[in-house]
Amino acid sequence: MPSLRPNETILAFSRFTLSQEPPRLVADGLEVELGARALELLIALVEARGRPVAQAELGRRGWPELNVDVNTVQSQISALRRALGDDRDLIVTVPGFGYRFAAEVQTNGPGDYVPPASPTPPAPPAPSWQLPSEPPIVSAPRAAQPAFGAAASLARTQQQLTPFIGRHAELSEVLGLISITRLITLVGATGAGKARLAHEAARRLAARFRDGVVPVALSALTPDDGFAAAFALALHLPTGSGQTPLARLLDGVRTREVLLVVDCNECDGALAAHTLDALLAAGPNVRAIVTASAPLGLCIEEVVTLGPLRTPEQPRVNATLAPEYDALRLLFARLATLSARRERQRVSPQTSPHSSQQTSQQTSQQTSPRPLSGNALLTALDGGAMSQAAIDAAVLITQLLAGVPLALELAAATIDQNMRAGEPLESALARYAQCLDALIGPRIETPGVPHSRSAPITLAFDLHFARLDRRARLHLLRLSMFAGEFPRCAAIGLLGACEPSMAANIGAGPLEQTHERTPATLHDAIRNDALADAALDALTEAGLVEEIDSSGQWMLHIRRPVRHLARDMLRDAGEYDRTALALATGLPVRLNAHRKRGERAHIDALDISDLEELRASLEWSTQCERFETAISLLEGSAWLWTRLSLEPEYLQRSRAVLAGVQAGTTPRRRDEMRVHAVLASTLPLAHAPVAQAIAAWETVYELANACADSAFRERALTGLIVCCSEAGDTRRAAELQARYDRIVKAGNARSGAASR
Repeated sequence: MPSLRPNETILAFSRFTLSQEPPRLVADGLEVELGARALELLIALVEARGRPVAQAELGRRGWPELNVDVNTVQSQISALRRALGDDRDLIVTVPGFGYRFAAEVQTNGPGDYVPPASPTPPAPPAPSWQLPSEPPIVSAPRAAQPAFGAAASLARTQQQLTPFIGRHAELSEVLGLISITRLITLVGATGAGKARLAHEAARRLAARFRDGVVPVALSALTPDDGFAAAFALALHLPTGSGQTPLARLLDGVRTREVLLVVDCNECDGALAAHTLDALLAAGPNVRAIVTASAPLGLCIEEVVTLGPLRTPEQPRVNATLAPEYDALRLLFARLATLSARRERQRVSPQTSPHSSQQTSQQTSQQTSPRPLSGNALLTALDGGAMSQAAIDAAVLITQLLAGVPLALELAAATIDQNMRAGEPLESALARYAQCLDALIGPRIETPGVPHSRSAPITLAFDLHFARLDRRARLHLLRLSMFAGEFPRCAAIGLLGACEPSMAANIGAGPLEQTHERTPATLHDAIRNDALADAALDALTEAGLVEEIDSSGQWMLHIRRPVRHLARDMLRDAGEYDRTALALATGLPVRLNAHRKRGERAHIDALDISDLEELRASLEWSTQCERFETAISLLEGSAWLWTRLSLEPEYLQRSRAVLAGVQAGTTPRRRDEMRVHAVLASTLPLAHAPVAQAIAAWETVYELANACADSAFRERALTGLIVCCSEAGDTRRAAELQARYDRIVKAGNARSGAASR
C-alpha cells in the first residue's frame, strides 16, 4: 500500500494533479476514480521523472507483501491508461523492461495546492466531434490578453478526430525545450503529424503566455517581401504610418509575451528564417514552434524530428500487447471516433448545423446491421479482447502504410465506410489489407522506381478516393482548388458553378454524365445548391474535408497532402483551368458580400480566407492571360488589401497584371486604363510620393480619352484635382476643376437632349 512520505508534495502534469497522501488524481478539477494499487503505480512512474521503471519494481511498489506476475502489473497499467483518457500515451511501454512516464512534471508544495470548490461546476459539454475522454482545447483567458490578443481569435481550433497518440516522447521534449530555447522546429515527412504535435504543445503551454498562442501560416502564395506582413497580420499589430512591415512587426513584439505556432511547410524556409530571427531578437518574450520540412538553420534553433509511429515488426501480435503499438492504437482510435460520431448521428440526426434533412443514403444506413460502437471498440482493444483476426489485419495495414499517421487515418476512414454498410470489423480490416497489399506490392517491387516517403499517403488516398461515389469524387477535386481554409458558402458556390463535364475522365471506370449547370429557374438553383451542401456533408463524414472553428467562424479545410493529390488529379482530368476560372469569377461577388458585413473590430477568418483565394486567383488569371478576370479581382478587392494593411502587395500584384497586359501583341487600352486607375488609387494609401499618383492619373486620363470613356475621364480628373491640391499646386487644381465642370456640363446637356 502507499508508502509514508512526510514531505508530501503535489505533482502536476498535463491537465492532472496527483497528491500523494492520500493518493488522489484530479483531472480538470474532478477526481478520477482509481484503485489504490493503480494510484501507487502512477506515483512510482511520475516520481521516476522519465526514467524507465522495471515491471518487478512496480510489482514490489504496488504489492509489497506479494510476489505478483507481469500480467497483474499490466492489468493495472491498462486501468491507468483508461483513466488518463486522451493522455493515455503518457505511459510508455519499454519493451522487455517495464514502463516510463513521458510528461513534464511540475512539483508544488503542499500549501500550493488548492482543492476545487465544492460543488465543482460542471465541465462544459464537449463538442459533438470530441470523444468524452479528450481534453478541451483551450487558450489563455481573454481577460488576461491585451488589445492585440484578439489576434488569438484567428487560432484554428481543428476538429481532432482522434486523441493525441504516439507522440508523447516528442511532446515531452518540446515542453522541456521551450523553457531553455525560444525556437523549436518540428521536422518530418509529409503526414507525420507535425502540425498536430505543435498545436498539442501549444494547447498545454497557452496558460504560460500572457498574450496567448498565435498561429501563423506562411503559404506558398506569400510574396518574398511579405513574410513580415504575414506575422504582423497574424499578431493583429496596429498599422504605423509610413512604417515598413518589418519595422511595424519589430516594434509590435518588443513587449509581447506570446507563443507563435508557425507553419513553414510550403514557403521559402530561408526567408521565413530571416524574419523569425529578426522577430525573436526584437521580442525577448516571444517563443516559436515551427513546423517545416527541414531545419531553418538558425543558431538558436532546436530541432525535434518526427519519424513514423511505432509499428509491429512481426506479422502477429498478441492481443494484450496490441495497444502498446502507436500505429495500431491510432488506427483503432480513429475507427472508434468515426464509429462514435456515427452513433451520435443515428441517435440525434438533426444536430448537424448544415443539414436540414436526411439523405436516402443515411436512411438506408439506419436499417443496416450496426457495427461495433466506438466505446466497445476501444474497450475491446484495451482489455485484450480484440479478435486475433482483426489485430492481424490491422498489423498488416500499419506495416504497409509504414506507420504514417495521415495514411492510417485515411485507411480508417475507408474501413469505416465499409463498416457503415454493415460489414463486420474483421472483414472490413482484412479486405482493406488485401486491397492495400495488392496495390502497394507492384509499386514497391518495380525496379528503378524510388519509393517516396509520401507513398503511403498516396496509396491510402487512392483507396479512399476509389471508395467514394462519383459525385463525391468530382466535388473533392474541385474543392482542392481552394488555397487554404474556406467558408461553406464559398464551397457551395464553387460546386454549383462548375460544369461537371469531367465526370467521364475521373476514376477507374466511366462515370455518370450530368448536364451543365444552367439553372433556368430558382428551383434548379436551389436543387443544385442542396446537392452541393449534401456533398460537403459526405466529404466531411469521410474525413477528407475537415471543419475548423476560427473563434466561432466555422471554416472548411482539406489537408495539404490530400489537397495536392486531388489537385494533380484535377489537372490530369483537364479541368484545372475550368475550376480555377469558376473560383476566380465568383470571388468578386463573395468579396462584395463580405465587405457588406460592416466594419469589424478585428480581422477574422473570412478575411484571411479571401486573401489566400485572391492571391491564388490573381496568379492563375495573370499566368493564363485572363486579364479581364484579374482586373475585376483587383477592382473589387481594394478594401480588403487596405483592411489588412497590405497596400504594397496590392501595388505589386497590380503592376504584375499591368505588365502582362502591356506584353501582349494586341493593344488593350481599356484594360490598361482600368489597371492604371487601380494603381493611381492605391499609391496614396501606400504612402508613395504624390507625384507618382499624379502621373498615374494622367495616364488614366489619356487612355480614357483614347477609349472615349467619360466615366474614367471624370474619375481621372477627380483624382488629379485631389493630388494637385495635396501637392500644393492650387493653380493646376483650379484648371482641372474647370475642365471637370465643363465635361460634366456637356455630358448633362447631351443627356437632356437625348431624353427629349
